[in-house]
Amino acid sequence: MSHDEFTKLFKYMEKRFDAIESELSKKADADDMKNRFDQVIGAIDDLATEHTALSSQVDRHDGWIHQISDHLDLKLSSDGR
Repeated sequence: MSHDEFTKLFKYMEKRFDAIESELSKKADADDMKNRFDQVIGAIDDLATEHTALSSQVDRHDGWIHQISDHLDLKLSSDGR
């Protein structure tokens, strides 16, 4: 193989490897975005679950407060007085 043929082959292979690396990089970026999106969705699901639990707890406390106020014959007002 002559020097000129080797240079042509080397340039061809370098071009091919660059193209492959570029495609792999794009795929890695897409996979990274999917992973990040999945993490955001997971965080939103966790927050929604926590919100539901806290809302239930507040409703339970509100019921208890009203039961106590009725038992003590206290009138509750919405302005906190």
